[in-house]
Amino acid sequence: MVQAMDGHTSASRAATALARAELPLALFAAALVFAAGASAGRVATVVGPALAVLLALLWLAGWVMGKERPGIPPLTAPVALFLLSAAVGVRTSYQPAEAWPIWAMILCGAGLSWAMARSTTPTYLYAAMAFMALLACWVAVGFLASDPWGTYEVKMPLLATIGARVARLLPQRPATTMNPNWAGGIVAALLPWFVPLALLGRRAQGANPRRVRGLFVVIWLLGATIAILGLVLSASRGAWAAALAAGVGWAAWRALGKHRWRRRLWAWRAVVLAIVVVMVGLVAAACARQWPGVDTLVSRWEIYGFLPTLMRDYLYTGAGLAGFEMQLSTYALLIPVGYVTYGHAMLLDMLIAQGILGLAGYLWAVIGSLVLAGRLLRAPQGPLAPMVEAAVASLAITLVHGLVDNILYQGRGLLLLWVPMALLAARQRMAEPLMQPNGAIAARRSGRWALLATGVALAAILGSSWRAVLGGVYANLGALAQSRVELAAYDPNADPWRSLDEIRTEEDLSRASEQYRRALAYAPGQTTAHQRLAALALARGEGDLARQHMELVWAAGHRDPTTRLLLGDALVATGDVAAAAAVIAGQPRAVYRLLDQAWSRYWEAERWAQARDAWETVVLLEPQNQHAAYWAAEARRQMTRE
Repeated sequence: MVQAMDGHTSASRAATALARAELPLALFAAALVFAAGASAGRVATVVGPALAVLLALLWLAGWVMGKERPGIPPLTAPVALFLLSAAVGVRTSYQPAEAWPIWAMILCGAGLSWAMARSTTPTYLYAAMAFMALLACWVAVGFLASDPWGTYEVKMPLLATIGARVARLLPQRPATTMNPNWAGGIVAALLPWFVPLALLGRRAQGANPRRVRGLFVVIWLLGATIAILGLVLSASRGAWAAALAAGVGWAAWRALGKHRWRRRLWAWRAVVLAIVVVMVGLVAAACARQWPGVDTLVSRWEIYGFLPTLMRDYLYTGAGLAGFEMQLSTYALLIPVGYVTYGHAMLLDMLIAQGILGLAGYLWAVIGSLVLAGRLLRAPQGPLAPMVEAAVASLAITLVHGLVDNILYQGRGLLLLWVPMALLAARQRMAEPLMQPNGAIAARRSGRWALLATGVALAAILGSSWRAVLGGVYANLGALAQSRVELAAYDPNADPWRSLDEIRTEEDLSRASEQYRRALAYAPGQTTAHQRLAALALARGEGDLARQHMELVWAAGHRDPTTRLLLGDALVATGDVAAAAAVIAGQPRAVYRLLDQAWSRYWEAERWAQARDAWETVVLLEPQNQHAAYWAAEARRQMTRE
């Protein structure tokens, strides 16, 4: 009997030791990938799968040795859903070799979140927060040492001058420079972790508590100073605004700590509303007075106008990982060269790359983590309460900054995407034994009711508009088939160069066309199918067919930039110059596109009438454009010779 008990105790200890090995292993893997710099993708392809396998083996070994299944932390399901949609994103990408490293980075971040969420002691939570704080210092120092002001745009000369002087004081400089927006965004997202670290250090116990408290406070205040210096000198206005909003809201929350929960919550909402009003006012003032950053704001606003096209085209599956740049240029901007590598809007970028499942997984985790935070903050406050507040502040910074930039959904930032949620999940697991059973049961019931209500709502939507949904699915599949053929064959830097029009006439796009026709059979007004078929018709010289497709889209009320540009192309191809100029007036790069088409699509193919119409449309848009007027006359002369 005693031997059996001793054996069971030994097995339990072994299972506990295996569980405690997860977080150090995950932190080591994340450190390896982050330290790899420009080679992070290649390193992640090895480290990510290896970390996932090791964590799975540790979990299974703990199950066998402990004689019972180890706990699965909260929010595991949404992370798994996100990871699954990312795997689908590798399959749907037109360049899977580039997509695999991104998926491996996401896998590594998911492994890190799993290990953090399974932390069972406050010491492990402290270690995780300390890792994040040290990472913020490392990024800040690396950014300053790289002296990026000679490589990237100088937004504020004074800050650039100070930063360059600081860089000269640092002994080593990395071989590559860090993007200021990326560095500022990473530091801003990690900055809140210094607060609970300093507060916990102040409350540290030991043989000489006063000396220990002073040491910890000095260490973390010094680290916070370094991080803030890096954030300020990055001149990332989006990161500044996000950190300021979260900081003011957090300060208000702490100031109202003696009040009841309801008054505290409403006060915090009022602070958030005031911050939003101030931010909107600052943006308006910047635009009115041409302050620094206005050009960036205008260009990003221009990009946002084209993102709904890709969101609609790839709603169900996503366009795939690592394909945003040419997807946006080819199918939304309608230009033959890359423009931007991401959409500067984190949630929209997720939707475009991974579809509705990927975005749903992330939003599920966000909402679930906020529910966990609310439950923990309502409970009796303990020494880890600042950690919960820091997690909410970090998540708020990520979401607010994600409105104007995309830092944690690209590159090494993917490792940190789930950190606030994971630490909240770990804190919840520690608090469960202390929470009232009735509250836990009620929380589970409310979660089940929420899932049931979501399922009923989805069933109602599908039942009432199943034809439109099915049409969208077929259009989505057609868009994937088209991009996998076209973009895999197209290289804007190739010599000799093949235009997209040539590829669309020479490559086999029958599968994509068939999917578009199926989409129109279920939903005759399906916008994606009409737009894509119109683009294919224009490449084949079938202007009348392209115009039919685009006039149906226009009649349905669509006035987005992509629709205007495609309709303008169709009107030019059919000789309606005045209507074309009226439709595309004021659209981004409209003149540039017409000049390119006049030459590459029409003149080189000896289609003189269409070339003349394209140049005459440019003259209507820009009467002073002598280049277009000259070539329009040349096209007319070619027509008379024939």
